[in-house]
Amino acid sequence: MTLPLKKSSKSPQSHPTESADIISVTDNDFPGFNAFFSFARNDYAVAGPRREGFFRELGINAEKAVFLRQVHGDRILHVGSGGVTEKAEGFDGAITFQSNIPLCLLTADCLPIVVWDPVRKVIGVAHAGWRGTAGRIAVNLIKDMSAGYCCQPAHLKVFFGPGISGGCYDVQEEAAARFPAGTIQREGKLYLDLIKVNTDQLLESGLKTSNIFDSGFCTCCTREKLFSYRNGDQSARNLTVAVIRPGPAKCK
Repeated sequence: MTLPLKKSSKSPQSHPTESADIISVTDNDFPGFNAFFSFARNDYAVAGPRREGFFRELGINAEKAVFLRQVHGDRILHVGSGGVTEKAEGFDGAITFQSNIPLCLLTADCLPIVVWDPVRKVIGVAHAGWRGTAGRIAVNLIKDMSAGYCCQPAHLKVFFGPGISGGCYDVQEEAAARFPAGTIQREGKLYLDLIKVNTDQLLESGLKTSNIFDSGFCTCCTREKLFSYRNGDQSARNLTVAVIRPGPAKCK
């Protein structure tokens, strides 16, 4: 199985067996769509209906969607059959083995990471900016999937959603110093490659190179399709959703 970047279509994809959907939303897919809302501004009245309409188009129950209150940290939330009844505050990653519970990430340049175990039927997501990457959030996700759900790293499939590329992500010395192998200097500036650093961390954790996939989209370069904080989109976010789709009932 591969984990493609599936642009949101108006009809959900059907699957012959239980599998994972990874959906990355761009402004061209749903014109004017902005899934982000600020807890401080409490403007869910604006963003909430947009999210509900999006999930409805894909045949997903919006009430089950898990949105993390991301803080650029490295903590992982474990989501059971009851979903999340309160704000998932202080978490930048989540795991579930339950079908039809969408795990959602909001990003504007940071790297959205989705991990799927087709053997154990477990899915995880992580929001990886430079601080989360320094905290090795992708590694924490793999460890939690292994310890809590008996996932084997060699079985895991990883998908990097749209994020800022190494050619565009100029950073300060504080960030560059954490990743000497992932930073280059060009024309007096330091550029950090989040995909390279996270890939290296995942390979060290036992994942296979052939099981790591990249959307190929840079949020900073693709202004006509994706929101980018670096391009001035301070209150707009791209939405990445990962959900386990149940297969049909087996014949008796």
